[in-house]
Amino acid sequence: MFGLAGAVIGALAWMVAAGPLALTWGLIGMGIIVGWLVGSSVGWGAWNRAGPRRTHVVVRLLAIALGLLAWLGGTYLAYLWKLAIAAKAGEPIAQRIAEQDFPRWLPSQFGPLEVAELVAIAVFAWRSSR
Repeated sequence: MFGLAGAVIGALAWMVAAGPLALTWGLIGMGIIVGWLVGSSVGWGAWNRAGPRRTHVVVRLLAIALGLLAWLGGTYLAYLWKLAIAAKAGEPIAQRIAEQDFPRWLPSQFGPLEVAELVAIAVFAWRSSR
């Protein structure tokens, strides 16, 4: 539950950084923060009452999965933000979503920078979840 809460907070932070702030290279730094937040949350939730912290592969993989889910959720929220402020503001948002749905939009936005963001999230989630 702590990891899921960290993922939701990370997704909201990602939406702010990618949507209204429109960061590009700064999203790698945000990936580090989101990975640390989610990994720490998963680790704290897993080992809080178990005495000294231990390293377990399942906990680390859960942290990575939740970190990547936070990235996907934040990217989806940023996508909705960009549609909401698009130049076609007279059209209903449902029509804009129908014209350019998320699964078709995401590959066009994916490049080396996004790979670096995902790697940063995965590495820091893995590292901070122990």
